[in-house]
Amino acid sequence: ILADLKRIEEADYPLEDFGGAFLGGKAKVVDVSTGRSWPFNSPQGWDRLLSRENVIVREKDYDEDWRGCHTDKELTPWVQIELDSCRTITGLQIESFRLWHLARHLRVWVSDGSKEMRLVAQEDRQLQRYRFDLRGQNVKAKFIRIGREPGFTEDHFCLNKVLIYGK
Repeated sequence: ILADLKRIEEADYPLEDFGGAFLGGKAKVVDVSTGRSWPFNSPQGWDRLLSRENVIVREKDYDEDWRGCHTDKELTPWVQIELDSCRTITGLQIESFRLWHLARHLRVWVSDGSKEMRLVAQEDRQLQRYRFDLRGQNVKAKFIRIGREPGFTEDHFCLNKVLIYGK
């Protein structure tokens, strides 16, 4: 079983994708709209959120701390990630878990360090895995904010994996 999980991890979470290298070790979660105190948000979960670690989500064990990021019920939930420096972002893979519909109306904004955030990707379909190829957009980012478009639903926002690729 372990060998199968390793193959899945290597196939799903490569070291290079979208023409760039994996930047997970150069990124950290700095804020969540609900705040750091919400019980499912932890430094360990945030580290797993940005890593290539294959996370298995059990269907019945709701108390296990496997979540990457989970907000309270909000109209405009988000998670903000900071990179070690302003980098060119070539692509993102974003995954929600179990309740995949809780990441619908997904939006990605970036900032080069200024206060202005620029929308660079959006998807309104209800998917478990979102892949955004940003190679043709010349996206430079120090901060990445992933969230939901305001006004669609007041519900939780749940992410399991955010893979950032770039230079």
